[in-house]
Amino acid sequence: MSHRSAAPNGHQADRGWSRAIGIDVEPGRFFEGSNVVWRIAPFVLAGLLPFALVPIAGISFADTRVQIAAALVPVIVGSALLVPWERLPAWPQAIPPLAYFVLLALLRKATGTAPNIFDPLLSIPVTWFAIYGTGRELGASIVAMGLTFLLPVILAGHSTYDHNQLQRAIVAMGLAATVGPAVHALVLALRRTTNELGEAEERFRKAFDDSQVGMALVSTAGRYQRVNRALCEITGYPEN
Repeated sequence: MSHRSAAPNGHQADRGWSRAIGIDVEPGRFFEGSNVVWRIAPFVLAGLLPFALVPIAGISFADTRVQIAAALVPVIVGSALLVPWERLPAWPQAIPPLAYFVLLALLRKATGTAPNIFDPLLSIPVTWFAIYGTGRELGASIVAMGLTFLLPVILAGHSTYDHNQLQRAIVAMGLAATVGPAVHALVLALRRTTNELGEAEERFRKAFDDSQVGMALVSTAGRYQRVNRALCEITGYPEN
């Protein structure tokens, strides 16, 4: 027989799938705690993806705007990994993901056409904030997405953009404003459920281990999966 707590084992099992989605991460503080590298890995890939599309977009890496956008990638990733975020308020952590809109705006301007091959990538920061951010950060990302779409339409001298671009911007913002909050609500509900299950498991563990009555969990095959100290004392078997 063995005397073990099942709670830590279950917690470790959760780590395999939850470390990337950050179930135990406080909303808005996504660059703190453990497994930060796992959380930003998709964001790093998203930062590299636009430059894989540069040849397809028909623009040159020699373009100054493309070079500035490329220089932003190590700045964004480096700040996420190296800045001591735990010493700062929560809101500055939204700056690196929001800077992704600047990167895409530069690449969209270098292309100068609509529809733009980089347009779908504007949903990446919105998705990031829907999973890791607060409601306000999600709202700010949706506004930033709209500005990235609309500023070329509003500013003078961009004759390549027409009213169709405005329609696409409105549709994209509508989708982001619908899907983003829905994903955000689901993630919050998942975090809350996970925390409640963890608390319930911890209460059971304490009640089981601290009980003065001998107790055991037995599998359908008749094997002891877990016993408490009281049962070991009654039977005379050691805990391990």
